[in-house]
Amino acid sequence: MNEQKKNVVRGIVFLLCVVVTIASVMNVVLDNTEVIAMAQEVACEGKPKCDMAKTEMMRLPVWQTISFTNGKRTVNVRCTRSAIAFGDYACKVVP
Repeated sequence: MNEQKKNVVRGIVFLLCVVVTIASVMNVVLDNTEVIAMAQEVACEGKPKCDMAKTEMMRLPVWQTISFTNGKRTVNVRCTRSAIAFGDYACKVVP
């Protein structure tokens, strides 16, 4: 492979690393009000009235885990993006 092709490949790899890093930081830093609402809906099993309150949250570049409790039970919900650092969130109850 000649030097020019190596430089192009290096540039593309560098650009991909920058994009994934920025997306990962955005997953942790930006407002996640919608994600919390989705997680609470999952914790409440889709019921319109629910007494589950958010007690704990862990935000990572790849997923967010949010704990809800009503004093009697605790539900942990993990929300992940459809393509690691990109795409729409989907939430499910985890043990």
